[in-house]
Amino acid sequence: MEKSAEVTLLTPGSRISIRILAILACVAALYFGKDFFVPVLLSIIVALTLSPIVQWASRLGIPSAISSVIVIAALLAGVATAMTTIATPLSGMVADAPRIGQELKWKLRNWREPMEKISQAETEMGKLTSGDTRAPAQEVVVRQPGMLSRAADDILGILATIVLTIALTFFLLTSREMILIKVVQISPRLSDKKRALAIIREIELDVSRYLLTITAINTCLGIVIGTGFYLLGMPNPLLWGILAAGLNFLPYLGSGIGIVVATALAIVAFPTIPQTLTIPAFYIAVTTLEGQFITPYILGRRFELNTVVVLVFLIFWGVLWGAVGVFAAMPILIILNAISQRIESLSSLGHFLSAYRQPVPEET
Repeated sequence: MEKSAEVTLLTPGSRISIRILAILACVAALYFGKDFFVPVLLSIIVALTLSPIVQWASRLGIPSAISSVIVIAALLAGVATAMTTIATPLSGMVADAPRIGQELKWKLRNWREPMEKISQAETEMGKLTSGDTRAPAQEVVVRQPGMLSRAADDILGILATIVLTIALTFFLLTSREMILIKVVQISPRLSDKKRALAIIREIELDVSRYLLTITAINTCLGIVIGTGFYLLGMPNPLLWGILAAGLNFLPYLGSGIGIVVATALAIVAFPTIPQTLTIPAFYIAVTTLEGQFITPYILGRRFELNTVVVLVFLIFWGVLWGAVGVFAAMPILIILNAISQRIESLSSLGHFLSAYRQPVPEET
């Protein structure tokens, strides 16, 4: 009787409440444990991306430790080269931001003046109707101490994350076979062992294929945009090529940010409206061609994801982990989608994530 009484306490509402509390606890753990989870997650993503290269090198007789060091060093060299290339023009653009802002305001003056007059009239009417004739209060700015120390702490935190990510990526790449053996050993039946091994390899193949393909496509996109901006006379075309490639890792949002910023700087850079409009028109044409035709054709329907889910993921991980979360959102979503497509109990999740649902393989 006591056992049945305990069971009846778990009503459907109680189960839902427990699940909601569990989700909130996981979100809180991810938020407060950011320093731990970020390098772990980044290392998994990087290891999944580079794993096919290490496996190919192993088939050629190159030890995994040596090939792992080579591919990680090549990746770091590429990132460092890109950052070094854009550092000077980007810092110059940031330093020149006040002048760019003033010039942009001056060129948009004809659009802003009518709205400013209306706003001023509304403000004056509000003062007259409320009887508020007091002089505006002086704004007091409180300078926060310790700005340099906080910046130093941030830099040290970033460096620590990079070092931990590199170390974990190396050990994941060199320990791949051991991890597969451990997974096979803990599976109880032979059919479970085969299925677990097949699922892991298929997920690894899907994730690495997606990330490597997207990286190649975005690199080509950056080359096209940089070359086009150079021919159109846009300042700093190399910077724009690298920025366009990086922003395109953010579906939908990245291209929108690039178009808005490029348009604003084109207004400052060019004297006439037709010249100015060629920059956003070219950017829109290239990103539309890539997003609507090239990428879907190369990757296929299996990698097409629910647009709403993609945007929610970008916002969620951005709020949770900032810029790192925004760039990690898509790999996380791809990993979840790849897992849910191959595990029957998660088929409903896979159906929700995907724009086009592939049939789930039957249990053997």
